[in-house]
Amino acid sequence: THVQNDYASSKTCSVKTIIVDANDDIVTSDTSSSQAIGASSAYTFTQNLTVTDPCLWHPESPYLYTVVTEVYDSSTHVDSYSTPVGIKTIAFDDTTGFSINGERLIWVGTNRVSLYPWVGINMSDFQQKLDVQRMKDAGWQCVRNSHCPMSDSYMQACDELGVMTIDQIPGFHYYTSGDFEQNSYRDMKELVRRDRNNASVIIWELSLNETD
Repeated sequence: THVQNDYASSKTCSVKTIIVDANDDIVTSDTSSSQAIGASSAYTFTQNLTVTDPCLWHPESPYLYTVVTEVYDSSTHVDSYSTPVGIKTIAFDDTTGFSINGERLIWVGTNRVSLYPWVGINMSDFQQKLDVQRMKDAGWQCVRNSHCPMSDSYMQACDELGVMTIDQIPGFHYYTSGDFEQNSYRDMKELVRRDRNNASVIIWELSLNETD
């Protein structure tokens, strides 16, 4: 948990992490040791929590837990954040192909480009989820996000409805160097940082077929 202290003085902080299931029942929790964070500085807290006998995330059963993060300044609660997460294992093998939670799965999927008339990528949250529901109803369980990061509401819908995603940075035709290349490295970091907790992500696509 990355905690930023924007105050002009040092703060002594700790982080309490709680994992709750779909019924809002607490399944595990942990409180970190205290750490002094200097003025206008940051610190990354590391905690290890175990969920016993978890319900696993799968396209056919997209079970989500919620990680509740609470930040304390000494004993005073100052911030909190809730993050939906799914627990899963994935693997790619030359012989058996793709597997999720130890079971082989053949993808049935599509490529998504935001081409809605008049609005393009600026669809409402409701439209974003409806788009994912349409893909799910069509029998697709995997989608390539092209050619840019999708909205938070779209990614959340993929988590909730069980649509695996190939998450992609922005790209354009045949750029090879200069500012575009440097911006691509920035985009990689921002994309992974933003979507690293989304259960639906199975591949990070950090280069594009149009870009050398």
